[in-house]
Amino acid sequence: MFRKLTTMTAATILLATSVCLAGGTEQPTRWLNVKVNATEKHANVSIRVPMTLVTTFLDAIKTDELQGGKIRIDTEDVEINWPKILQAIKDAPDGQFVTVESDEADVKVEKLAGMLRIHVQEKAGDREQVKVMVPAALLDAVSIDDQDRLDIKKLLANLDSSITGDLVRVEAPDASVRVWID
Repeated sequence: MFRKLTTMTAATILLATSVCLAGGTEQPTRWLNVKVNATEKHANVSIRVPMTLVTTFLDAIKTDELQGGKIRIDTEDVEINWPKILQAIKDAPDGQFVTVESDEADVKVEKLAGMLRIHVQEKAGDREQVKVMVPAALLDAVSIDDQDRLDIKKLLANLDSSITGDLVRVEAPDASVRVWID
């Protein structure tokens, strides 16, 4: 797995470099950045690619889970009106929406200063902690079709140029992940 990831990262860097050297564009290039630090395996991955290259890759990759830049969300036969839910979250005032306290973990979902925050604190085992922070403005770019497929390509294409900075952060004891645009 690590070998495949390293090869893919190297290929991405090579392609990104060739795209950059091929010539400039009139508009500034926006970059998608992903940084993964896995403390347990001492593996760090940094990816920095132009947004245009990411959308090209999404078109080129075909798996059971990802086709045409769309990834299927498994909703277990539950019908969900995604646009209505996303708009409601975006329009909701700041506040704590969900709090779950159990013997296994505590979960908190809140909106604060334009950020949707999800915090999970495990109480047993490794006492893992996961934090996900997503700008609420990013919800405008989310498109989920009637087959429950999240259109990642469209999401990236629709990102407003004013959205710069962190998109997602995940922190756990054994790894951290940061995804951002600059």
